[in-house]
Amino acid sequence: MLVRDMAHNYGHSLKLHFMAAPATWMEDLQLEIKRYGYIEETHFTIAYSPVPNETVPSGIGGVLATVHEITEKWSFSISGCRA
Repeated sequence: MLVRDMAHNYGHSLKLHFMAAPATWMEDLQLEIKRYGYIEETHFTIAYSPVPNETVPSGIGGVLATVHEITEKWSFSISGCRA
């Protein structure tokens, strides 16, 4: 679900890692995704790292994407500001 939703907006960034781009990350990435039957605003921190593979011409066999959802943390900090 998340990868499909992300590919529309962030596919270019993922493609760069297949061309030997260095590891990187994005903090507090806001995404609107459909889950639980409705569209909701979510927040993630995502790290990308190329995975080497000497058997393919590019030398990169894939991309490791480590995803951490921080929606609750973000929602809590906003609600804390309102109090």
